[in-house]
Amino acid sequence: VWAWGPSLESWPVATGEIEGGPDSPELWGELAQLIGRTWPHAEGGRLPVEAWGVDSGYGTANVYAFCSRYSHVKALDGRDGWGLSPLRRGPVGEVRGPDGLLARARVWQVGTWDLKRALFEGLGCAVDKAGAGVPGKIHLPGWVDKAWLEELTAETLIQKQDARTGIVSEERWKRIRRRNEALDLWVYCAALAKARGCGVPGAEPDWVELRNRLHAQADLEGLWDRPTRPVEPVTPVEPVNAFGGGAPAERVESLAERYARLNGGSQ
Repeated sequence: VWAWGPSLESWPVATGEIEGGPDSPELWGELAQLIGRTWPHAEGGRLPVEAWGVDSGYGTANVYAFCSRYSHVKALDGRDGWGLSPLRRGPVGEVRGPDGLLARARVWQVGTWDLKRALFEGLGCAVDKAGAGVPGKIHLPGWVDKAWLEELTAETLIQKQDARTGIVSEERWKRIRRRNEALDLWVYCAALAKARGCGVPGAEPDWVELRNRLHAQADLEGLWDRPTRPVEPVTPVEPVNAFGGGAPAERVESLAERYARLNGGSQ
């Protein structure tokens, strides 16, 4: 679960796993409970997640069946290549499941390569620039550990040069670690955020109106009796492991600080 602010600033709110495979009814039951959950806001109250996505590349029939039941849950399909739309409305997908029933859902295509570049630029802001209000910055709360950071940075851009002709190939992404789930999840969440205008010039949400609406929805009693102040993005405060309870977030560290600490003081 990620929170988003103006100019595609982002904060990880929760991470975890639901045990089981796509053929497990229990897994989808737990996911249904999860998407109905609300999350604590830094100023009090709780907010729902406005958009969910499920990767449809595996267990496709089960994904389609689930997404067709929930209007705010999208079946996502990652696409390679530069210059693709972050989130593009695709065709209605149809696939027959193991039970012989036909599952059908709208498929949304995610242009992954440009979003991955935005991710690493945001991590660069985490190292070089302090505070909120930095376009694209990814804020790292204290519960983030080394394994999660390595998943988030599990790919790199590469180019190859033909030894005979000297022609350099187009940059492309290559996985350098076995697990890259955190990276993929940021990309999919960023696609959903961009579809709502986050980080899109000329299409940014009205953050004042959005903040007012979300706070009213969360029933933050007495919040607006306070003096007016600049609008701030939603800030997560409750890290969650395996989508259970969590402790309050610690001081936000830079990426460099985090790696240094997790490696015993050496970068």
